[in-house]
Amino acid sequence: MVNYTNRVMTAIECCLKNEISWPNRLERTRIASVFAVGGFPGCIGLVDGTTIKLSQCPAEDGETYFDRKGDYSINAQIISDDRKCIIYFKIYCLNYSAVGFECSKIPDFEFDSPESMCLRQIPCPYWNPRNELEAEEFPPHEQIGMPGSCHDVTCLRQSSLWKRMHSQQQHLLFDRGQYLLGDSGYTSGERLVAAFRNAGGDKDKTDFNTCIAHVRIANEHCIGILKSRWHSLKEVWTQLKNRAENQYLVRWVRCCILLHNFLNRRMIGDDWTEADGPIEAEVESEVQILAPPTPPLDERAMIARGRRRRLEVQSECLAYMRNGNGH
Repeated sequence: MVNYTNRVMTAIECCLKNEISWPNRLERTRIASVFAVGGFPGCIGLVDGTTIKLSQCPAEDGETYFDRKGDYSINAQIISDDRKCIIYFKIYCLNYSAVGFECSKIPDFEFDSPESMCLRQIPCPYWNPRNELEAEEFPPHEQIGMPGSCHDVTCLRQSSLWKRMHSQQQHLLFDRGQYLLGDSGYTSGERLVAAFRNAGGDKDKTDFNTCIAHVRIANEHCIGILKSRWHSLKEVWTQLKNRAENQYLVRWVRCCILLHNFLNRRMIGDDWTEADGPIEAEVESEVQILAPPTPPLDERAMIARGRRRRLEVQSECLAYMRNGNGH
């Protein structure tokens, strides 16, 4: 059974490898025009984290997988577009030697050397490493992982995507004025606009958070649809005991996402969903969102720029909404 499953996953990875891809310039313009209706003309993606529940405590460092919901889980960062397709995801398992996985094929860019690779993925024997993403092996003594106890912003900061977003090569991912939208669990940056954590009695902040929530619901629906289509993602019935099992789990999640995008882009409906019950959107309560850890000193200037950027987006959004274009 395991051999058959591995063969099917290999076939899915090879046949549908382009289903997870960062939007090119033309597609980014189209996505931004859709989100402009909600008051965010520069938004090209929605970012959020989700946890994948484990049925058993992992064999090593199990306590680090214990999340705020009282479950053992691993953290996955997901960026989706207006069609509820996943354009980027990052998942890490921490156990023995770590298995990390970041995935999104970046268009209009030629990788010149292993050092210039942006994202990492598990190798498929039929892929050309120059045209696809690099597989990176972690040394056995290193434990680089993002279990369910980690904060969303910490997970995102550990990604190569975050580094690329704040480097001189950010133009490969974003055009002028473009950004991602996130909830208040994230920290605003030049390319990531997050909701205010403490709106208090400030009407402008409250209205802005409401506008973000109206748009971000698409990402919550995306994650809900993904887990409703593939019920195995609601709870993984295995114990992570070694590197092979970690790698197997990461590949399993990726295959589910590849199939999810395949169905979405071809507008293939799920007639069986209604019989199985309603789609569960992963709506996070503001009370449950913890404050992110204090950033190091060298990041504070970047955060200050991000806050200024958020104020610019807030002003633009509220002006649009208050001119009769609101929800």
